[in-house]
Amino acid sequence: MLALSGPAFVRAAEWSPYLSLDVYGGQSFFSGDNESPVTGPNGALLFVPAVAFSDHFTLMPSVSARYQAVRDVQELAGGGFLTQEQQIYNGDVKGIWVLNERWRAKARLGYKREFIKDTTDEPWGKGLFDYSRWGLGAEMERRGEAWRTLRCALDFSETAFPNFDPLTIDDFGAEIAAGDATLDFRSYDATWEGERALGEEASVSLLLFGAARPFRQQAVVQETGLFTGGKRMDYYAFASAAPRVNLKERQFIWSWEPVLQLNVSGAALLSNQNNYAADVNVYNPNYYDYREYTVGTDMNFRVGGRATAGVGVGWTRRGYVDRPVQSVDGTFTDTAIWSETLRTRLSLGYPLGHGFSLSLQGAYEDAKSNMRYESTYRYNYSSSNYFLGLNYEL
Repeated sequence: MLALSGPAFVRAAEWSPYLSLDVYGGQSFFSGDNESPVTGPNGALLFVPAVAFSDHFTLMPSVSARYQAVRDVQELAGGGFLTQEQQIYNGDVKGIWVLNERWRAKARLGYKREFIKDTTDEPWGKGLFDYSRWGLGAEMERRGEAWRTLRCALDFSETAFPNFDPLTIDDFGAEIAAGDATLDFRSYDATWEGERALGEEASVSLLLFGAARPFRQQAVVQETGLFTGGKRMDYYAFASAAPRVNLKERQFIWSWEPVLQLNVSGAALLSNQNNYAADVNVYNPNYYDYREYTVGTDMNFRVGGRATAGVGVGWTRRGYVDRPVQSVDGTFTDTAIWSETLRTRLSLGYPLGHGFSLSLQGAYEDAKSNMRYESTYRYNYSSSNYFLGLNYEL
């Protein structure tokens, strides 16, 4: 900890830097393609040079960078796309005001840049779904006993896809294929979050999140295939509950201190946008609306007072309100799409001392759907990965 002093400060400022570095090596597989896995290093860096100017005000700038070579399906442009590699950079500055023993006020300004390769031969910086996002926000936090934490936040952000060209991918609807910057949007977010104590060894974490997302250039398509004068507007809502309990220590070769958590969540997207497949003159109303829920559990252990271990499983089901199933040849049916995804994960960690630790991670994901046409979006797939890494914290 370093001390900075000067006439502008009521007291000497205290600098408390935090550094985290992760380096991993491993392999990633997709849909049983074991002959050509993605192999290579993955890494992440986080640096937070926090400065406490007084007992009541702390400034927390942060920078982070991450590279991952993992075959993963991400939701982009209204559906799942297979990605190969990612670079993610964040810059953020947060001010924290301690108002009294219970209340804190926070303000944030940040910028994010993400580069995404959806093909292995695509050059960095030319990805179709590369995006930049800047945002700002404010929040109030209350700390207590029954409610250990309560947090309310309002945020604004703006996201732009500078390289997006819908003509490079077949089968996009007319609503996305017409014009430039059709994916760019703004987001107005509201968050309520709290942790409620349920005795000394148990608690429950609750989260409510809502967002209004106006699209800057994407016009609403009509049944005729023509566009209205209005622009697309999405409304997104998310709610989750996570009860957690510290179980009694067990002895089996070593001591095991388990923490069990149950995860339950639900989400919904409501959009005024429709879809028009111009090649077959088919109009699909409410194409982007869906309902989704997830259930899962995590079990984490401290082993022998030093090592850590964790296992988790989660199951998600999404049902689209009106997006129709298509057969293998692309023919539309009268049935709405559903999808189910099962995710499992395993982790092991062991401290080496002086801030270093070893980490082993593995994950498996299996997705299935009644959708059979996957020229644009991916609905049916499996993926897995494993990584062994070295972690350092200062």
